[in-house]
Order: sequence, then C-alpha cells, then structure tokens
Amino acid sequence: MPDLFSRMDNLNWLTPSIADILDQGSTPPGGDGSIRGRMLTIQNELDEYETPAKIVNVRPTPSYTLYVARPEMIGKANNRHTASANEIKQSLKKIADNHSNWLLGFMPQLRQEDTAVGILLRTDEHRPVSLRRLLVRSTFRRHNSTLAFVLGITLEQQLIVDSINDVGNMLVIGNDNAKQHLIRSTLLTLIMLNTPSELRVAIAGESSEAYRYMVGAPHALGRILTSPSDGRRLIDGLVKEVQRRQQSMQDEGASTIESYNQTASQQGKTTLPRIILVLDSLTDESWQNERGKWLNSLETLLTEGNKVGIHLIVTADDEELLPLSSKLQKTLKLRIITRASSKDISTQIPDFHASLLRFVDAFVVGQSQSDTDEIIPIELCAISNGEIKNVVDYWRQMSRQRYQDMQVAKTSKQTGVTGVLTPPPELETQQVKPPTPPTPQKPSVATLARATQKLSTELSAVVVTEKSPPIQQYDTPPQPEEQISTEIDESGDVSINAQDNMPVAVEPIEIKNQSEADNFEQRTIKFEQAVALTAYLGWISRGALCDIFDISHKTADSLIQELKKQQIVENESYPVLRFIKLIQPSNGRYQEG
Repeated sequence: MPDLFSRMDNLNWLTPSIADILDQGSTPPGGDGSIRGRMLTIQNELDEYETPAKIVNVRPTPSYTLYVARPEMIGKANNRHTASANEIKQSLKKIADNHSNWLLGFMPQLRQEDTAVGILLRTDEHRPVSLRRLLVRSTFRRHNSTLAFVLGITLEQQLIVDSINDVGNMLVIGNDNAKQHLIRSTLLTLIMLNTPSELRVAIAGESSEAYRYMVGAPHALGRILTSPSDGRRLIDGLVKEVQRRQQSMQDEGASTIESYNQTASQQGKTTLPRIILVLDSLTDESWQNERGKWLNSLETLLTEGNKVGIHLIVTADDEELLPLSSKLQKTLKLRIITRASSKDISTQIPDFHASLLRFVDAFVVGQSQSDTDEIIPIELCAISNGEIKNVVDYWRQMSRQRYQDMQVAKTSKQTGVTGVLTPPPELETQQVKPPTPPTPQKPSVATLARATQKLSTELSAVVVTEKSPPIQQYDTPPQPEEQISTEIDESGDVSINAQDNMPVAVEPIEIKNQSEADNFEQRTIKFEQAVALTAYLGWISRGALCDIFDISHKTADSLIQELKKQQIVENESYPVLRFIKLIQPSNGRYQEG
C-alpha cells in the first residue's frame, strides 16, 4: 500500500514523506460560524417559498459546502405531501437570485441517503482542494498498491482511486487546464511514492511542455520529445523493450511482471521497473499528419505493454479525432473527459442537474472497478509548481547522496597519516547498486556506426582530423526505423539529470614525442567516440565497442575502465550512463552541466 511517510526499496532508495513535498492546502472556510449561518438562511428561505426541508448533515470542503437536506411535508389537510425535488429546485433558483455571491448546485438524489437532496454552496472564500488532503484519506492509504493515484473526488465527497496495475492504460480527453492538473497530479503522486528503480517515466507530444520540470527527476527516461519523429523513435524503442521483457519473462517462466520481479529479487538480480509513457496529444496536427509512422507501434504497446509493465497515458483534444479503432480504444480501460470537452455527456447521468456542472472538472468513464461504462463526475485537485519542484529537488538530492555514499564505500581501509582508522564493518560490506534503466535490444551495427560518428562530431571538444581512425563499413544498408536513444538533446547533451555536483575531467598526460602524440590523439578520439556511443545507448558493453570500432576485447575493456574512471558510467559490472549532464567547455574537458 502507499506509504505516506517514507519507504526504502531493495536498492536503498528512500521515498519522501508527503508532508515534506505537498502543500497542506486550504482548510474549509466557516470556522467563524458562517457555515451554520448559511444553513439557517437556506432553511428559512425554503420555508418562505413553501418547500420546507430540514438540513440534517453538513459536509464542508475547501472548495464548497454540501448541505444534506431532507424534504418535509407541505400542503393542507387532504393535499399534504412531501416537498418534491423539483419543487425544491425551483425554490433554490429564487434563493440564488437573492444571494449574488453564492454559487448553488442541486443534487435531486444522493446515493447514500435516498430520501435526501443535496445543496452545494460555493462562495469567494472557497479554494481548490489540495492533493495532500486527498492522499491522507483512508481510501487511498489502504489501497493495496504503491502504484495507486487519486483521480478526484465526487460531488458527494467520495474519493476515486485507481492504480496503474489495474487500469493498464488511461485516456484523457481535453485540451484545457483540467487535463494538465490531472496528469500532473498523477505523475507527481507516482514519482513521489515510487523510487527510480520501481518506476520510470517518458513524456512526448507537442502539448507536453506543461510537464517539463518533471523530467528533472531520476525517474525520467530522457528529455521531453515534442516532434512526431522523435516520438516515433521513442515508441519504437519501447516496443523493442516489450519484446526484450517478454523474452526475459519467458526465460524465467513468469507470467506477470510481479512474479518476474519477485523471482529476480530472490535471486539478487535487477528487477524491471514499470514504465509510464505520456503522449500529449495524439490529435495534434503534426502528429496526425505522421500517424502512419507511429500508429502500428502504438497499437502494439496498447495491446502488449501492460503485461510486461509498460503503461500509457494518452491524451486527445477530441475523442472523435482519436486515431484508434474501437477495439483498441477498449484497451484504454480508464477514460477521463474534462468538462470543457464533455459535450452532452452529463445528460447520460441519472439525476444530474445542470447546475452541478459548475462544481465538476471532469467525468470518469468506465472506471476500472466497474465493468459498465458508469459516468462519475469528479472535482480535480490543484497542483502547484512548488510541489513539483519539491519532489524533483528531493530525488536529485537523494541521487547526490547515493553517489557520495558510493565514494565513501570505495575509501581505503587505512585513512589519514596514521594508518589506524578503518571504516565500520557494515560499510565495508555495503553494496549500493543504482537502479539500472531498461535497455532496448541492440540496434544494427550500421545504425550504431552512423549514429556514433554523428554524435562524436557534435561534441565540441572533439576535432576529427585526417588521422582519425575510420568507422568500420558494413554491407547491411541503414534501416530507416532504427531506434535512437531519447536521452540525447539537440546539442548532444545527456538530459536525464544534472544532479551530481562532481566534475568529470580527462586527466592531462605528458607527451614526449610526435609518435606518442599521434597515439595519444588516436586514443583520445576513440575515447570521445566511446563517450558518444554510451550517450546514444544509455549503456555500454565490450561487444558494442568491438562491433562499432573494430577493436580488440582488450582495447574495449580499457575504454570501459576509462569511462568508469571519468565517472561517465556507473562503476558496476554492467555499466550504464550516470545521471549527469555532460557539456564541453572551451578547454575541451568534460564537466557537469
């Protein structure tokens, strides 16, 4: 279940406490007695309009107050009857005219109290509800998954909670602020309560700039990709990751990612993190124009990704423009339609009065706990930029702390000038393993050669001269659909994170003669090309270096050791790119950006 305080995973990542991340938010107004005063005003005026109702319950929230009223008897002698919902509704129209600063909504029937009606009241004192207020409610705290998130709160103030495990994929219809608040609250909750070894996030689409700051967390799989061509390569790469995971699960005899991770954990192997891909939005004109290039791969992700832990949050401005067949749309178990894009959907809800639209931000359709297309109107919580900054800054600090702990673990047993001090035994045996991001299947050698040569020339510290070793040529023609890493931005920089304050520099080497200078230049160029290849793949291996540069195993091993020494890859048996951003200043040395 979600841990709102703190939790440590198997790789010693520690989640934050929500109290350190989320704003407490506004409290329900009315502590000065105004709630009771308005209650009496409503009762008295209902009596004046001959539709008496007794308010039997008051449910205050930061954003509005719900008065639960039970209609009473009206009429004389033989014509006495209980005031109907329609009669009370007509009286509420008159009450609204009497109070211009009141915003009133009417619920003809409540689910929990069949004989009562609901009167919603919002004033200038009310404020949007905060995420923290919703997460501390028992419905969320008792959920059985750490991948749970809050969708919103109903008009009767019931919390709607779901999890990535259950919904698989999610569709959001709309192009307004409500859509952004929903996605921001979902991502914030999942990133806050899950470590980088448990969850990774990729974001693409022309409308995805609203989530830019979130890619600063170590959960992010690279930068935001706005262009359709970059998005296509990302989708293709995730399809290959699906295939790789399917093979790994088959080898272990696991039918679900949960069983695979349980087995891997027991065997001391690296577990597979969940991956969430946010595509905002599929109906943007540029993406629509190139949908023939990414649609088939997207369909594969929708049908096969959930089984191996890859999930999609897809958005569209208009559901009618969504380029998916009706069969594929059924794979999107959870649909949320914002109020601005809902059209006449409210007319399909029984006993839903039009005045309630002013209290609704979105509609949940086909929510996963129900097999039917039940439509639930909800209010969304508001997310501030400060809360997103808090969670990103926390995870960056955690990454820096983990790196420092690793450096302490490497300290010699003998310290200082006395040679007496030694680290404690528990530190000697401590093995801190950073999360290993999923790696796609290796692209063809022709594509790697072409990409490596391009990337190495983009590094401003590298000048390829006539003495540069030639790239090995291959008979296989380049393939147009090959995968490219999403972790490279336009300038050739690694953009997963810039969170470790440790400079990465090439140590100066003394050059004695021209022959030695030529050899040094060759080694430097090879090293720079190895850096480019590592940045391209997000990982490196002996096989990749040998295939691309046509070098011996011994030379490849020495390059990998140099990459570890310069802190470009993790110092582990399976080296992956560190969570740092590399730039090349005028002196030609690598430094952190």
